[in-house]
Amino acid sequence: MSGIDQFERLMERAVEGSVGRMFRSQVQPAEIGRRLERAMEARPLVSVDGTIVPNDYRVHLNPEDAATFKEIEAPLCQSFEQWLGEIAAERGYRFMGPVHVRLVDDPQVGRRDVQVQTALEAPSPTPRPLERDPIPQRGSYRDERTRLGDSSPRPRMVAPVAGVPAPHAPSGPLPQGVVAFLAVQHGALAGRTFPLRF
Repeated sequence: MSGIDQFERLMERAVEGSVGRMFRSQVQPAEIGRRLERAMEARPLVSVDGTIVPNDYRVHLNPEDAATFKEIEAPLCQSFEQWLGEIAAERGYRFMGPVHVRLVDDPQVGRRDVQVQTALEAPSPTPRPLERDPIPQRGSYRDERTRLGDSSPRPRMVAPVAGVPAPHAPSGPLPQGVVAFLAVQHGALAGRTFPLRF
């Protein structure tokens, strides 16, 4: 920033600050808008695909000044957000996320003063759905064992299903492709066993 620009900014602050306070009774929305515009352009970030400006704005006001906007705070902030979006579009600026403007009660700020704090806020990432392991296709385990050359003996049958005593279940190694036997205890099929294949 050149020396002339610095001098102009200094004079603006002086007029809008102590001297200006003598001639106005309360903070006006137009003044907040000017401060927001100035704050937007104060911290541009030049990227490969354009100029990025802050999208989060906190307008710090003395609590007595902020009280005058309490009843219209939500629509007022929405109009500031829309207005900043229009200015950015006209000047070719980009935001990293949605524009947010909030009024903040700040006892450290003097009466009839407006201070704007800005930040570059990226939107929260959308949570990704939980990834589940794919359901194995029929025969995939057998094929994997064959491909890897696994020659270990096939497992013997474990405890029978549904509490059927072991004598009702076939013994010995499981036939090729069978992982277990289902033993039926009740109903018309009671006492029968069925091979479970994959």
